[in-house]
Amino acid sequence: VSAIATDNEGATGSASRSLEVIDDVIIIDPIVVNVSAPATALTGETVAISATASGGDGGIAQVEFFVDGASVGTDNSAPYGASWVATVGIHSITAVATDGASSSATSNPVSITVDEIIDPLLPPTISLSGPTSGTEGDVLTYTATVADADGTVVSVEFFLNGTSLGTDNSAPFSLDWTAVQGNQSITAKATDNDNLSSTSGAVLTQVSGTGGGACDGVAGHVPGQIYLGGDQVVAVDPATGQSALFEAKWWTNTAPGDDTWQYISACSGDGNTGGCGGVEDYRPGTAYTGGQQVAYQGNIYSAKWWTNTTPGSDNTWNLDGPCRQARSGMEASNMAAITELELYPNPATQQVNFSFFLAEGGQLRVTLLNLQGQQLGTLKDGYMAQGHHRVQFSIAKLSAGAYLIQVEEGSTRQIKRLFKQ
Repeated sequence: VSAIATDNEGATGSASRSLEVIDDVIIIDPIVVNVSAPATALTGETVAISATASGGDGGIAQVEFFVDGASVGTDNSAPYGASWVATVGIHSITAVATDGASSSATSNPVSITVDEIIDPLLPPTISLSGPTSGTEGDVLTYTATVADADGTVVSVEFFLNGTSLGTDNSAPFSLDWTAVQGNQSITAKATDNDNLSSTSGAVLTQVSGTGGGACDGVAGHVPGQIYLGGDQVVAVDPATGQSALFEAKWWTNTAPGDDTWQYISACSGDGNTGGCGGVEDYRPGTAYTGGQQVAYQGNIYSAKWWTNTTPGSDNTWNLDGPCRQARSGMEASNMAAITELELYPNPATQQVNFSFFLAEGGQLRVTLLNLQGQQLGTLKDGYMAQGHHRVQFSIAKLSAGAYLIQVEEGSTRQIKRLFKQ
């Protein structure tokens, strides 16, 4: 409502007031109130709520704040505000402003979503201690030290070269292991009540042999080391859990047990002496395919086709002959078509000569490899006649280190190590 006054000289002045009519009742300067709060919060946080209010008969006397209809505070002077400790859920916040004549008005509600604070689950910690050397047959003890910041450790599993040796379900967590020859890696995995786990660092234990047998004088396998075809090592046989002699078929840096290694024999016993070295012992229950050879009771047998029977017990096996005689025949028939391999000078800095003898002519391929088996270059690829040959090449651009020279003819492959200074 506004009014304009005019005096006798024609000058004017005006004034206005706001009115609200509710049920035929005129209300002068109605109360206007608005509330604000964050849209989100985390449980336990202190949330600041504020409001603006104006109008009313005699001005605003107080503003009261409500969460889900329950009062959380009153403020008697501007700026109007209150605080509330958040609880999980979706909540409705309002403010009620009251004037000097005790009239009141309620704001429109605002919503706030409060999420729970989730503490992340922590895995256990574990460290392993144990001997770094021993002799085959010794009982070696390894002890795991564990802790769990938000629970308890319920089990510790021990591993030998990645193969489980057993689990201890009560503290103190330890393992007694009967040592087998070779360079062995022992680790342990702790699991807590939340099924979270952690694995310890490895304890490397060098186990020496007791002498005798096929493994006498053969070094243990070193994890990650590169081996070339013909290299022999002692390692744990995955099939038996006992020490065994393995021979690399070709370049490899894997653990004995995969197809890059040839199982020769168990370390115990006579180790296939008498000419059977290089032919694996027959292992009962193992399936063999056509052409595979095994040594059994002083003889060498060849499987005719798939078989899991005992050599000599049925017609699935051919008798190749006594161990020494058969081995000599095999060596003659399998003699590499590439012989007299020489690499000189070695170590070298600039030029390298690679000489060899071909028993008969054929397609020849000579390549340069790094120690990971990746090809760095082709030195020769084509037909070469029977006889002596020499390939000369430059290594001037190579970085100092070790490399491999590989020569292939048909199914025959030979490898030599080359060292660049």
